[in-house]
Amino acid sequence: GIVGRNTGSTKLDTVTILEGSKLTYNRGSDQLPFEKAYISNFVGYSTGSLNIDDCVCYGDIVVSASNMTRESKDADLYCGGLIGASTGSLDIDYTCHYGDITITQPTSTDNPHNDNYQYLHVGGIIGKSSAACNIYRSIYSGAIKMTGSLWIRDGDAAIGGIVGKHTSGALTVNGCNNYADIDLSETHYMCVGGLVGSSDTSGNLNVRGCTNWGQ
Repeated sequence: GIVGRNTGSTKLDTVTILEGSKLTYNRGSDQLPFEKAYISNFVGYSTGSLNIDDCVCYGDIVVSASNMTRESKDADLYCGGLIGASTGSLDIDYTCHYGDITITQPTSTDNPHNDNYQYLHVGGIIGKSSAACNIYRSIYSGAIKMTGSLWIRDGDAAIGGIVGKHTSGALTVNGCNNYADIDLSETHYMCVGGLVGSSDTSGNLNVRGCTNWGQ
């Protein structure tokens, strides 16, 4: 992506990722227990304040696993078209993501429940937000596809067309549209929403003037 980690006050204004771009992450069998992966076209992980305004992204994201065995450990995956995960404040306005997000887990006879995750949060715009988050006049038009057999162990999973998971502070989604289909073949124990996959927050969830065209 453009920024791996943001810890300060950052603004992305009129940034474009061109069609044909692809971000690929492969999880191998040597992954450590509870290792976290933050995957996104714009910002992987943000702990500071982040503003994204009038940006367009055509980039695809592909997450795959290889050489997984019965001894392979649980891991956390936070994947979003624009932001993987954030614990800082987010303001997104008039921004579009047109790329696909594909998560592929090959099933093998050695590990029929291949590639167990502890936390799996995926969104067309944001994978996971854990602070005040405002998203205005934004679009996701691509597809979220998961193939193979994904199992969630002792954690949770949430998939959303705009936001996968929100856990703290107020979340406002205003004037946004999701056109993406979500295909979760052989995926177990997940919360799925056309706009927001899951919201566990002491603050308010405000969704207004939005449309989900996806299936």
